[in-house]
Amino acid sequence: MNSDERYTPQEYIRYLEVDDTQKHILVEGKSDKRVFDLLLRNFCKASDREMVFIDTAEKFIKSHPENREIVEEVCSQIGDKPCADRFSAFVDREFRDFDLDHLADSVGDHRVSGRLVWSRGHSIENYFFDFDFLGDFLPIFARDEFDSPLEIFGEVFDYTLRVACAIGLASKEKQVLKKVRMTLRDGFLKISDSPDNEPKLEIDHLAWKNSLERRHLSPDDANELIANFDLWLKRIKGADPVVVRWLCDGHIGYCLLWEVYDCCVRHCGCREGIHKIEESALFNIYAHSWVKNVLFLRNGECPLQVFQLIGLTINN
Repeated sequence: MNSDERYTPQEYIRYLEVDDTQKHILVEGKSDKRVFDLLLRNFCKASDREMVFIDTAEKFIKSHPENREIVEEVCSQIGDKPCADRFSAFVDREFRDFDLDHLADSVGDHRVSGRLVWSRGHSIENYFFDFDFLGDFLPIFARDEFDSPLEIFGEVFDYTLRVACAIGLASKEKQVLKKVRMTLRDGFLKISDSPDNEPKLEIDHLAWKNSLERRHLSPDDANELIANFDLWLKRIKGADPVVVRWLCDGHIGYCLLWEVYDCCVRHCGCREGIHKIEESALFNIYAHSWVKNVLFLRNGECPLQVFQLIGLTINN
């Protein structure tokens, strides 16, 4: 695709029909593209890589509120056109096909429909929610070489994901996901010692309420959101941890795990916490480390169906 040109879904399909020498993967945005660039480079043969372009819905004329909807429209329109064999797409699953009444996953895998692949869980970040991976990755950001923060993080890891999942579901109910995501770095989490000396993750409800109000939630709405969070958390405490991992709002889980590890480092006496890194650079480091982890350890689920749909061979 011309980097300066904007497409409608129909124009993009016509472009695919004309460009019959290349294969194309369509994703929602820059973060997804970074991940698939890395997967392509590490899992596919060099001769295959040269013929694949990864496009993003950010290059389209805005025809829908969300980029996901643009990608799905292209997939619905491409049907069985001859160019379809050279095209695949990937979108965030979000909360679709999770049974929220029973906290169950009715898919349990990557859903493939035509040329479209859904993420295994809510979004691309959920692939990172693995303690074995994070335990090797996060300590590089600590200012001192302590084992204790990682031990504490291991103790609270499962509960952190449950908290993140409850925040996401409560925010979804109130339709304030974007505003709530903006509060996650505002310091309303802390690690304390319980009476039996076990580390405990605590949420300062008042500090979080104040943060929500600074994001233009009314006091009543902030109180209702926090009350809904408490109700969801009670339910999620008994849920299957595998379901929690994939159901959790990806951005909320991603941010909360980072913040909780910072709390663990501070709890061990390092007042400055972990090194702060610009958001896009941090995501790149996460993605690169995760892909290498999957590649060399064969540890973790990976959306390789996107490449298989366009006939690429996956390296063993």
